[in-house]
Formats: sequence, C-alpha cells, structure tokens
Amino acid sequence: MSEAHGSQVAAGAVAQPARGAAARFFLVAGLVLLTRLPFLGPGYGVDPDAWRVAWAARTIATTGHYEASRFPGYPFQEYVSALAWRGGPLALNGLSALFSALGAGCFALTLRRLGVRDDMLAALALASAPAVFLASTTAIDYVWALGLALAALESALRGRVLAAGALAGLALACRIPAGCWIPPLAMVLARVRPAATRGRDVARFCAVAVGVGAFAFLPVLLTYGPGFLRFYQHGYPQALWVVKNASVDLWGLPGTLAIALAGVALLWRARRGAGAAAGATVEPGAAGGAGAAGGATVEPGAPGTGFTAAWLSGLAICVLAYLRLPIKAFYLIPAVPLTLLLLAPRLPRAWLVAVCVALVASPWVLKVSEAGRPDSLAPTHGTVTLRSGGRTWLVDLLRGPVLADRKRRALDMDYVEACMARARRLPGESVVVAYDWLPQIRVRLGGKREGSVEYVYLLTRDELAALRARGAGVYDLAGAEWENVKVNGVSLRENGSRALETAE
Repeated sequence: MSEAHGSQVAAGAVAQPARGAAARFFLVAGLVLLTRLPFLGPGYGVDPDAWRVAWAARTIATTGHYEASRFPGYPFQEYVSALAWRGGPLALNGLSALFSALGAGCFALTLRRLGVRDDMLAALALASAPAVFLASTTAIDYVWALGLALAALESALRGRVLAAGALAGLALACRIPAGCWIPPLAMVLARVRPAATRGRDVARFCAVAVGVGAFAFLPVLLTYGPGFLRFYQHGYPQALWVVKNASVDLWGLPGTLAIALAGVALLWRARRGAGAAAGATVEPGAAGGAGAAGGATVEPGAPGTGFTAAWLSGLAICVLAYLRLPIKAFYLIPAVPLTLLLLAPRLPRAWLVAVCVALVASPWVLKVSEAGRPDSLAPTHGTVTLRSGGRTWLVDLLRGPVLADRKRRALDMDYVEACMARARRLPGESVVVAYDWLPQIRVRLGGKREGSVEYVYLLTRDELAALRARGAGVYDLAGAEWENVKVNGVSLRENGSRALETAE
C-alpha cells in the first residue's frame, strides 16, 4: 500500500477509532481552545455582524422577545448567546472558541476513523485556516455551525442516525447555509448503515435534521412572518475580491499556495497514471488494476476514498452558495474540512504534512489587507504595496491575519470612541450616518440615540430633505458616503452632510 494510506481499510468502510480516542479529542480541542484565548478581544470582532449578534442577544435576554441579528435569522446561536450576553465579549467570543474546539476534536476523530494517520495535525490545520481561526474569536455563528456539523459527521460515521440528525439540525439552526452538510451526511449514513434499513435510516436522518432546524426557526417565523427568508445584497463584488475571499482570506497565503500545489500535483499524477494505464496490459483479477500499475495516487481500497461523492456534494453546494453572494471568506468555512477530507487519503503522507504545516502557519504570517480604511494597519518594514482595480492592497510579510485582526479590532473601537466623543459636542439636533459602525455604537450606547444625537445606518433622499428642512445637522462616518450612493442613490455630501471627523 502507498505511503498515503494509514491503515488497511476497504474503500467506503469505516475503521474503529484507535484506543485513546477521547484523549485525542480533548488534546486537539484543548490545543485549539488555548490558541483562541489570547484573541477573544477587544470587542466582539471586526465584522459588524458580530456586534449585531451581541445586540440581538441583549434584546432577547432583556425583553424576552426574539430579534434577529440579521436576516434570515440565526436562532440557535442568538438564543444561546442571550444566556451569556452579560459576560460581554469574553463570554460570547468564548462560546465561538468552544464550538471551534468541538469541531476540531470531532474532525480528528473522523479522520482517524477514516484511516488518516496524521489526524491530529490535519485537525489543527482545519482550526488554523485563517477564516476559521478569526471566526472562532468573534461573536458570530460560522464556527458554531461548523462545530455542530463536524460532530454530526462523526456521529454519522458511527451509524448514529438520530444523533447525526439532531446535530445537523442544530447546525442548520445556527445558519441556513449549513444545510450543505445534509447531503454528504445522508450519503455517509447510506454507506455505513445496514442494507436492510439503509433507506429508512437516511429518511429518519433527513427528517430529524430538517425538523430540528425548522423548529428552531419558529420564533423567527412568528416574529417576522415568511418574509424572514431574505438576505442583503447591494451589488456583486469585483472578481478580484471574490477570488481573494476564496483564497488568501480563507486559507491564508501559505495555505493557499500549499493547497494549489497539492491540487496541481494530484491532477498531474492522475493524468500520468491514466496515460500509463491506457498502455498497460492488466491480467483479469489483478490487484490494484491499471491505476496501481500506472502509479495512480490512490489505490483501490485506500482508506477514506469511498466517501468522495459525499465530500464533493457538500463542497459543490458550499461553493455555489458562496458564488451567489461572495462577500465574505467566512461563507466558505465548510469548504475547509471538505477539502481536507478529499485531500487527506489521496496525498502521500509527506505532502499531507506539508499542506497541514502551511495551514498551521497561515494565521501568523503574510496578511493581505486593503489600505485607506480607518482600521487599516500602519505598514511594517515587511509590507509590500500592490495596486489593482483602483484599490491599494498591503501584503504584510511580518504580521499574519490573527495579529492583524486583533490590532484592527482595537483601532475600530478607538475610532468609534473618538467619533462618539466628537458627536457629544455637536450643537443642536444632529444625525450621524454611521453605516457599518452602527452595530458597535448601538451596543455601546444601548440604543441609537445619545442626547440630541441620533445614529442611523443610511439615509434616503426624502429623509435628507426632511432633515435639511428642520435644520438638523447631518454627519457621516467612514464608508457611509460611498454606501449611501450605492444603496440609496443619493450623495450625503451633496445634501449637506459632513464627515464627523472634521466637525468642529
């Protein structure tokens, strides 16, 4: 058997976990959790949606009524967060860290069960992908869904139909796009369950998953009606942004290069093996067949390869959902474990280790960011400046995504604090168009108004006219002018608004 394979497991079969499975789980989960603890602050995260979750949690806890952090709603995470909102960022961000640790521990057990030798390293690589790492230090739902989905996968591989269904349903209740896991989980169960009950077991799994998810969304339906099934989209991002999200923002620069090289190498070996197989003479019944004779990467019977269709189905759904609204790398988080599940049984062991090491390094080195924002980091001696599509990009060779994110969080909070202090000195009635800074201001103030100053997201043409008519001052924060033109088709500055930073 080739170096890529860690055990003698028939294709599609599932190995029993090695002794000490619990110890492996807690070791991986513990290591992942420890790496998150220094990065659980300041604040709830750079993404405004993290502050929206904090506000929704507070509202649910203090009023007893459901409020969506944003549509279409994320009820399981929002309700659990409501139980912990008084603990502030440490509590809500800490819950995300716990779910990321759960997911990594379950992923290690899954890989071990599939016969992958370097299961712990690959699980740490999953947790280290920059998008996964950053999401697990903020009050947002991405790794909640991931942790529950990976726990469902481990249950499915053990043939536990109801547990897999319940966990998949909770993942769905965290975020609807987690439904990309239901087809691969159903396909896993179809392979591991006895033939006599296979159809019934898959049907039970789907019913439980959809039922649990639907039940969790009842408060959303009762509060907002069927109109809750909507999402926000104000234009499609540039192609460069779409690619950046799916590459360096998801995997990091080292991880992106490693994944790309591994993919190219596998395609080359597969093509080479197919060519050799075409000219080979194979005796009937010969073990391994032409693929083995031609040097193919995966031998028949390789551990973990029997689930290729399952992983591909989930990956395809994830990518298609991302391309519908490709504004965040976080949307592709399910693609990280699915990609590793595809690569792990096919790569020679040295290659797999190299890919995992590159991913483990990715949060700490080589950050790509956009210049010109209030939270843009000052260049270091290792920063390279690139310009494309009218934007300036900074490639920091010395500071990775995690360290950059922590600094950005501090800069964000400093910027908002300075703006709020300036707003308190404004004369008379004033309206501040805050754009994506509004969720943080709202959480800090406990509302949208402080004294004679009201903070709003954006303004329409009619609203601007009404404010001018009554003599109210209008001010805007960074990014609001551009977004207001894009969304409402009206310039704030041409209608009397001024940047709050320049207000006297």
